[in-house]
Amino acid sequence: MLLFSSLTGWGEDFKVKQYTSDDGLPDNSIRTILQDSQGFIWLGMVGSGLVRYDGHNFLSILENDRINTLSEDEAGHLWISSMKGEPLCYDLKTETFVDFTPEGTCPRYKLINHIGDLTWLWDRNLGCTVVSGNGTELKSQRLDSYNSTLPDNRVNYILGGTGGRVWIGTRKGLAYFRDGNSTIVDATLDFISGTIIGGIDYHITRDGQVYTLAQDGLSLEYAASLDLGDDAISAVAGTGRQWLIQSRNSGAFLFDTDNLVFIP
Repeated sequence: MLLFSSLTGWGEDFKVKQYTSDDGLPDNSIRTILQDSQGFIWLGMVGSGLVRYDGHNFLSILENDRINTLSEDEAGHLWISSMKGEPLCYDLKTETFVDFTPEGTCPRYKLINHIGDLTWLWDRNLGCTVVSGNGTELKSQRLDSYNSTLPDNRVNYILGGTGGRVWIGTRKGLAYFRDGNSTIVDATLDFISGTIIGGIDYHITRDGQVYTLAQDGLSLEYAASLDLGDDAISAVAGTGRQWLIQSRNSGAFLFDTDNLVFIP
């Protein structure tokens, strides 16, 4: 690990120090790094678990695991996803792990999003779980097709939208979560991505159809479509008031939200 520190108030000169296993690291293979709100540096190791650095010493918090991601929520919880097991929640104030599931178990989600005061745990085939609360009092709610809160368990994206909604796009439909409840607005289309432009939530399917939420809040309204033939969308990115759409074989397109047209 290389640590950079400024020697002047203007940051013009830097001191660089390299840390290895000779300095207390469990090994020299680091996968991810996060500095938390208290200033501690967290190191997710490739095979040696989770390590905290306080500026002087390295402390192992988890051992013998491969850490995938580290993130901190608004309440000061460190969220950890790893290869071996279910996601973990660590309270940075009390320095203890917090049980956030009512049953004490959780699917092995690998992806974690923080949207407002909610934490979303999800994966491509496992539906999702939303966690809320502060301190050590956390509660979770499972969303999946088995309890009819999602149209499909193959989640493609989770997006914070307008009006307090959180959108869940799946391989077979679209739903939004608001005020503790899930509403399914489509149960057939393969939604690959969503974005907010000009205060409007847009969602696009893998074959290039764009939809917005209808006035009734219970269904979708068609906005535009991109004729891709047998091709499909591979990536999407927002650019101001336009949406950049990348197809697999037909090049890139801009979706102009002012005129609801695609520009090659």
